[in-house]
Amino acid sequence: MSLITSRQNPLVKQIAKLLESPRERRKQQQFIVEGIHLAQLAKDSGWPVTQLILAESASQHPEIGALLRTWPGVPVVSVSDGLFQQMFDIQANVGIVVLLSQPLGRVIADTGEFSVLLDDVQDPGNVGTIMRTAVAAGVSNIYLSHGCADVWSPKVLRAAMGAHFQVNVNSDVDLLQVLESHSGKVVVTDLAASQSLYNLDLRGPVCMIFGNEGAGVSERLRAAAEDKVLIPMPGKIESLNVAAAAAICLFERVRQLQR
Repeated sequence: MSLITSRQNPLVKQIAKLLESPRERRKQQQFIVEGIHLAQLAKDSGWPVTQLILAESASQHPEIGALLRTWPGVPVVSVSDGLFQQMFDIQANVGIVVLLSQPLGRVIADTGEFSVLLDDVQDPGNVGTIMRTAVAAGVSNIYLSHGCADVWSPKVLRAAMGAHFQVNVNSDVDLLQVLESHSGKVVVTDLAASQSLYNLDLRGPVCMIFGNEGAGVSERLRAAAEDKVLIPMPGKIESLNVAAAAAICLFERVRQLQR
């Protein structure tokens, strides 16, 4: 296994671009996950792998050694520990990084029982958290508009905690086009709505829309949603963070299905 020690190495330069630039990720059709947990989830999901990058000392880590033994045929390169620390967030990493192929655009037709649409949600932490919550709640499809944070960015990937590998993710999507193929309820939260979330039957096919942190869901999507609901808030707070609101809505459906 070759050892890379210089920041001028072509692979090091490629990785730096992928970590920093959404444009470069789109151009190369690749993205990076850091740490043993996400590496294991990528492997278990059968996701196409381009390369494994290890810190020089990482092969001595028992979990990484076990993972490598079950992942034969994948190209592996080693990076000196000092260079690895400069390149990656070592607080969340025990010395392994995986270079993965980014999925190409897919046909946008929503046939799932439970889907989420994100309309210009711009904070990477919010996008990743909603994805993680959506997978936990049993969502099958997640669609993101062009104005959302890059779904393949390191911050979104870390916040999502492997959700990318367990749900159908479609980014840079015309969300109205998605709604045209959806046959179930289309739900959006609205502070002016008269109907409580808890009074709406969510047990059938449902598509939930969550909007921008400041502006909320766009008018064109609000107009397309037949079910506008209010999350009751007895306290004196004007609104909820979008990720918190999404968690409440998604798990209200889970609660109803268990009745």
